[in-house]
Formats: sequence, structure tokens, C-alpha cells
Amino acid sequence: RRVRASIWDGKKLTHWAIGIGFSIVLFCLAVRGTNLTHVAYSLRKTDLNQVALAVFVLFVSFWLRAWRWRYLLLSLKPVPLMPLFRSTLIGFMGNYLLPLHAGELMRAVSIGQTQNISKSSALGSIVLERILDGLTLSLIPFLLVAVLDLPMWIVHLNAFLFGIYVVGLAVITMGALRGWTDMWLKLPFSLLPQRMRSRLGWTADLFFQGTKGLNQAWTLLPVAFL
Repeated sequence: RRVRASIWDGKKLTHWAIGIGFSIVLFCLAVRGTNLTHVAYSLRKTDLNQVALAVFVLFVSFWLRAWRWRYLLLSLKPVPLMPLFRSTLIGFMGNYLLPLHAGELMRAVSIGQTQNISKSSALGSIVLERILDGLTLSLIPFLLVAVLDLPMWIVHLNAFLFGIYVVGLAVITMGALRGWTDMWLKLPFSLLPQRMRSRLGWTADLFFQGTKGLNQAWTLLPVAFL
């Protein structure tokens, strides 16, 4: 037992060292070329009340995202709100620090480990959530056209993006239906070796299980509201 505890403590210490070292490297890259004197001057001139309000609103938005995510995960299992909130914070921390929205993977891994949910299914629910975000954002310029004289290229580009999100939502929704996943993936997976084909098919099935959050009609209203 002592040997196992020593090994475990050594692993934890190694993880902490890697994490702290990685954070220091990222911080140095972030401030490289920055005039720290000017930053300090700007901070002294900052209205801390506005900063506190901005931080409060940011955390409220994260809480609302976690609340909405809870509805999207009900097709898998009921998940308490607090673990979802923690995983949401972890995910957005990763998005701020890492490229290509890699924080979404961290978010899926976090909730998968703490709530015993398939990480692939958790990632599927996050993809569904992001498509819903895209649909909402792409609707805003259409509403602004009524009060602002927006350039037509913005309207056209937004209509194109809106179409992409609608198609993505349709693919996700249909892929979650029983049988559709196998039909779509049968041809491309048939070109792969048997072992890889089985593994990818199993992973795809778990992924689409996580996209069934809108298949239950009673979740549409709270998800749309949030």
C-alpha cells in the first residue's frame, strides 16, 4: 500500500509539474512583445466595478450554458448542474488557451470522467450545442436589417452560414435516428480494415447517441429559451 501510495503521489506531482510548466510557457507566449508598463498603467485606470460586472455576467452565461447542456444530455442520463458548470469552465479555459477550440474536447473528457458518460457521446452533445449557437448567431443580422443598413455582402454571407448550420442540424438529427448512422457510414467504413471499422463504427454510434437531445419534444422549449 505504501508503494502504491508513493507511486500515486509521484504521478500527481508529475501532473502538477507538467501543468504548471505548461501554464508558464503559455503565459510567456501570451505576454511576449507586450508593453507591461502600459498594461500596468491601463489596469490602474480600469473601473473595477465594470470589471466585476463583466466577470459576473460571464459566469452567468457559463451557468446558463451548463443548464442548457443538462437538457441536451438527458437522452443519456440526468446529470447534476454543478459538474456541468465545472466542465463548462474547463472547456472555455481550454478554448481561451488552445487553438482550434480544443477546449471542447477537454469539456467532453471532463464530464465523461466525472459522470461516467461516454466521451464520444458527450462530444456529440457539444457539437449539437455549437450548431444551435451558430443558428442563433446567424439569425441576429436578419433581425438587425430591420433597424440598420447592413451591407448586402454581410446578409448574403450570413444566409450562407445559416444554411450550413441548418444542414448540420439536419445531419445531426437524422444521424441520431436508429439505422441512419449505419446506412451513412457503411460505405466509407467498408474500405477500412475490420478492426478499425468496428472501432470507428462503435465510436460513431456513441457520438450520435449524444446528439439525441432534441429528439424529445419536451426539451425543445427550454433549450430554445436558454
